[in-house]
Amino acid sequence: MSLAYFNKIKISSVSVQNERKSSILLQEEKHTMWVFHGASAQFAIGVFSSREKAETWINRHQLIGVLTRYPVDTGVYDWAIETGMFSPQKEYQTGAKFIGRFTSASQEHFHYESGIEEGGG
Repeated sequence: MSLAYFNKIKISSVSVQNERKSSILLQEEKHTMWVFHGASAQFAIGVFSSREKAETWINRHQLIGVLTRYPVDTGVYDWAIETGMFSPQKEYQTGAKFIGRFTSASQEHFHYESGIEEGGG
């Protein structure tokens, strides 16, 4: 897809973006999974239906890593664009290589050290 295509989407969605943003984020709470990525792991090592279940498992095994909330049935790239968290500015940002490596710090996430949330007690 071209940058012009995404700019068109951006322009047409700006007027409704703020209204939709909060409803999308609330809706996503019902359609999300929690994914734990261990500090030394190449891939995710656990997927959970709730943060509480994930934290119980992380604590039991005293793990180090990051727990992130992911939307279900969409990619993070599309989610970030839809919620206004990201807008492609350069042509390469619409290509498969970029999309295939895309992550968003806007996703709810928590860091753990020895099974305990950092900054959380």
